[in-house]
Amino acid sequence: SEVKWRVPGNARFLWKYWNEESILFDPRSGQTHLLTESAVEVLTHLQSLPCTTSDLVDHLRKTFDFTSENNLDNQLEAVLLHWDEIGLVET
Repeated sequence: SEVKWRVPGNARFLWKYWNEESILFDPRSGQTHLLTESAVEVLTHLQSLPCTTSDLVDHLRKTFDFTSENNLDNQLEAVLLHWDEIGLVET
């Protein structure tokens, strides 16, 4: 079965929101991250519910009206793998 992504239980992200971008501070690592609106949507969705990559792609398509031509699966998988490396998400 497909891997489920989630935000680690000990994550206490601090958010600052602007129009199309947001800043996330992770006190565990001391790192600050600039995130797009869709990235914020993915992380906040994962905070409430562990999801597979395809669940997240479906959620993003519904939320942002992305078309299937966006190559969203591969892009999102790459982002999730990067976030996994820096501790924002885990499987």
